[in-house]
Amino acid sequence: MDEILRAPDPWKALGKKIDPASTAPVKGSEILLDMAEKLGNWPRENTALTDINERHLRFVLTVAGYPEIDVATRPLDWPLNPASVSALEISKRLDDIAGARINTSLRSSILNRDLNMRTNNQDDNVNECHQDCLLLLFARLRQIDNRSLDDQFFRHEELVLLSKLHSNVKESRDQDWPDLKKLNQFSVLAPGKRSDFPSGEEIGGLRHSEDETENFEKYKALEKSFNRTNKFAINNDLQTITFQFHYVQSWLNKLRWGNKFDGTVQRFTRGYSVILELLTSEVLQRVAKEIGIGSVTIHGGGRVSFLCPKHLVSKMLEKLDSSSEEFLHLNKSEAANSSRLKSTLEKWSRACLEAGQTRDVGSEKADQKDREEWFKQLRGFLPPISIGVSSEEINEPKDLGEVVDLLNNIPKPVVTQHKRSEDCILCNDMVASDQENKIDSWMGRLDHSKATKQVCPSHRLLYFIGNDQRIKDSTLRTGSDQFSSKKDDGNARKVTSIVMLDGNSLGVIFKEIHNYDTEENKLDRIRRRSFRFNFLWWSSLSRLLGKYGAGDKLAAWITAGDDVLIAQYESVSSDQTEGRIKKFIEELAKEIDLDLDEDRFLSFGAGIAEREPGSGIISQINRANELEKIAKIIWKNKAKMEWPEMLKSSVGNENLNLPNCSKQNCICKIESKDAWIEDTRSVLLTKNIRHNSDFREKKLPGNDVELSQEELTMSVVEKALEGVNTTTIGIDNWAYLRRGFFVKNSNGDYIRWEILDYRSECDGTE
Repeated sequence: MDEILRAPDPWKALGKKIDPASTAPVKGSEILLDMAEKLGNWPRENTALTDINERHLRFVLTVAGYPEIDVATRPLDWPLNPASVSALEISKRLDDIAGARINTSLRSSILNRDLNMRTNNQDDNVNECHQDCLLLLFARLRQIDNRSLDDQFFRHEELVLLSKLHSNVKESRDQDWPDLKKLNQFSVLAPGKRSDFPSGEEIGGLRHSEDETENFEKYKALEKSFNRTNKFAINNDLQTITFQFHYVQSWLNKLRWGNKFDGTVQRFTRGYSVILELLTSEVLQRVAKEIGIGSVTIHGGGRVSFLCPKHLVSKMLEKLDSSSEEFLHLNKSEAANSSRLKSTLEKWSRACLEAGQTRDVGSEKADQKDREEWFKQLRGFLPPISIGVSSEEINEPKDLGEVVDLLNNIPKPVVTQHKRSEDCILCNDMVASDQENKIDSWMGRLDHSKATKQVCPSHRLLYFIGNDQRIKDSTLRTGSDQFSSKKDDGNARKVTSIVMLDGNSLGVIFKEIHNYDTEENKLDRIRRRSFRFNFLWWSSLSRLLGKYGAGDKLAAWITAGDDVLIAQYESVSSDQTEGRIKKFIEELAKEIDLDLDEDRFLSFGAGIAEREPGSGIISQINRANELEKIAKIIWKNKAKMEWPEMLKSSVGNENLNLPNCSKQNCICKIESKDAWIEDTRSVLLTKNIRHNSDFREKKLPGNDVELSQEELTMSVVEKALEGVNTTTIGIDNWAYLRRGFFVKNSNGDYIRWEILDYRSECDGTE
């Protein structure tokens, strides 16, 4: 691809292009055919049969890498599905190509045009917007393939896309197909030809010049060019709203009841992970339909940030708040999650009915009102959620007063108080040993008639969803297993290894460190970094799971952004672990080990726990979690000396909290080559290099403060800090208090502020 057609690199300084060596060759014809396939295979109603608003929405969602790959299922709802990766790849190739304006990409330009139509120009309409998007797409992809923009005939690949999108009937050709005579208006600019991107001031100066006759033609040409390209810009008069989950891992740990349900705990874990994905999908669909998918700047790690017109802020905050009760609703869910989980929800409803948990005990069928009541109960199971207008720039607090101001001015993490069911043995942690092996029975999973009240509808739903997701995932990778000489005898399998991994310093990686000339450039760079990371991360994970996990030998139990938990399965008759999970992690580390910029790169810390005699799944999860934490501390110790820029806080220029262990032989000081994955900057710990002693983290105890109002006062904050010995009154207290969330009762009243334990560094155990 010629340099002029390459998009700028959003990680590097403004104006630097994407390195062609880092991307696969791009062919415009292939992109068109791949887009046509996604639009033609859209689940449920045929795309060409829908109205122009829906057709345009599907087109833009495909450009964004977010088409439906299954009924009510989008790529980041099921990111390890190969169909999801192929959808993201189409969008990534569009993001490699130069856009309609300087310093952006083709993907961004089309998303901006849609966003502009929805938020800025009242006289703009979907037909005009759709034509502009198609013309820009065709023009740029023709240029990629060295095809003439003067050719007034559609090329084959353009015809295929238009046929899938609009059909070939006369009305569609007349109304919806673009006018190729306008293609030249969308040609990429020659280097330095800034006149095609005039400023408003330049136009105004010509208009009001003394010699209007001499400048009239130039003025009209510049105005026309400005109006056209300006429609591919991001409106500056937008506010950023963020929806975010907090402390997901802490909430997942609550789903474990000691060492009970060792063989089925993964069903609860998977179910919880899917529930969070479903709610995130609901949020994204509400944003896409109201404002446009192009408004989304960050998506990943339990966070969705998007740009919102000021007049829609209140409306969108209400829609996001209600989403946590409506994301599974038959009629109110805009993501249609009830369609995606249709069979699961039907089985669950029948089990709840048989257990006598409907409003009218003895009724013959659970109705929508029963489900609505159960969904309200489910809200109490969700982790803290913050929703509100946010800012990417937060100044470091210097004193306690500034800490209080910051806490009051950022979106608060809030959780609805969980109302325990009196009958549920899981809510009350009253599981008897003789009940563990009968869980399928009293859940009613295999036989609805045996379902009992001893489990509440929410715990039952997590169990059912987790079980069905496991079944779905096991169908994805059925290819031949090239890494095992053992034949599958069809008998039961066991979990022989578990790995937990977490990305290093992602907040630092995504922080903007370069100058930008406009707010539009800044927002676009944030959006493109988020998307390109998602593509790299999920495509690498999916491909390698296909390579090492064929035959369902590796299964992802948690996929919460860069927090991933994967289990290895082997036959119960096997007495030797194959070690494929270690090979998988080592190759993943090499694949993602990229220099994003001079001082920033991708890496992770991971821990593998193998099955030990007499231990089970829960023991493996706990040990993998412990090893992953130590791996992260080992990485920080080395980063402190060799990669200090990777430890710069996103608040101010302070270093992130660093390990400061005084014990020379502590496990956190490991420098063994066995800890570092060869030729990478990632750390992997296994049982073979565990220290003989226990590992302990130094931590500040959490605190609880009763509340009577939402606004935090100085006295409330001081009470929350009682007994806490932090180093400075500003940044350290800010870091400690940020590990808090607010509890509301079912009426929406604030009742408590809870602050979690603050793990600060290794305790230095010898």
